[in-house]
Amino acid sequence: MKQQLSATTTSEQALEPISTATIALQEQTKRSKELRRFNWLVLYVPLIVGVVLAVGLLGVLTWFALTGEPASADRAQASGIADVFITMLCLVPMALIGVAMAGGGIFFLYWRRQNGSLVRERLQSLMRNVDGRLNSADTRATAEQTRIVNNTVKYRSKFDALLDKLYYQAAQIAKWINEKLARNRD
Repeated sequence: MKQQLSATTTSEQALEPISTATIALQEQTKRSKELRRFNWLVLYVPLIVGVVLAVGLLGVLTWFALTGEPASADRAQASGIADVFITMLCLVPMALIGVAMAGGGIFFLYWRRQNGSLVRERLQSLMRNVDGRLNSADTRATAEQTRIVNNTVKYRSKFDALLDKLYYQAAQIAKWINEKLARNRD
């Protein structure tokens, strides 16, 4: 009878319905664990490694700068580490901002296309408008180019003639001064 009772209890346990709340809780717990693992692998570990590298380089830089003699190679090494540190502090954030802006722009265009907007056609019409304005500016510049070149050549030739007269007058004055000095010596 005990065997039969235990068999009945086991079968009753196997046939007990599992509630949807329990399944949802298990699924949510599983997703939460996966999210924590993903955050550690993709966000926290690279951030910690980057901070440790930056602080380590700053520490080595400080050590070389404070303990090195003025004419030693340690100062040169400290200068090189400072360059790397400054590069990390300046270029890496700028590169990340550039990538984020490009990614945001691509996402925005994709999102707008999904919502039924005709961004591509609007952008193409804007580019055609800009191209038309550039072509009209080029046409006007080409038309004005002859006038500008002719005036430049005309005024340059007048300026060259003026300089020639000035040089000639300066040479005449120098010749006259030399003649006067020669007469005074005699």
